[in-house]
Amino acid sequence: MPTVNRLAYIDICKFDADYYRAGVLVTDRYSDPEEFRCTSAVRPTKLQQILWGSRLSEHLFCHVFGKPLVESLSPAADLVITRHPFLLGLRSVARVPVILLASKPDSVSRLLPGPPPLHLCAHQRHPEDLDLAVSTISALVTMIPPMEPFQRIQAAIQDVHKDETQAKAV
Repeated sequence: MPTVNRLAYIDICKFDADYYRAGVLVTDRYSDPEEFRCTSAVRPTKLQQILWGSRLSEHLFCHVFGKPLVESLSPAADLVITRHPFLLGLRSVARVPVILLASKPDSVSRLLPGPPPLHLCAHQRHPEDLDLAVSTISALVTMIPPMEPFQRIQAAIQDVHKDETQAKAV
């Protein structure tokens, strides 16, 4: 089994007036930060909402945010972890395993022991991603709570958005 040295956590923030931003925090296997990237604020137009319909979130999260963020990482991440089900679809456009941390099981999932119990879910076409994820994340949760990196991403995205909003107001 390959060694995971770079973990990429991807998260999404929604702001007032339906603006969205995504961020990726890359850490080493001990959860020390190595890289952070944040997208520009994006607000889907009414026409995009009509044309994409119920698939708008998946398109926005995977193709507009996720794929460019993952592809911009240098060196590449060994494993992508998210808490948004729509980002699990990123696995079909990325060349790296993508794992969803979820409170409920999926058809391709394994229980991660500990409080709170979380399920590691893989894309249905890539169940082999679970083997890599289980060993990596099981070791990681002995050092930090599994959802903690997402709190860091949320705070960083909020800070970037606040700075850009204040800069535009001046």
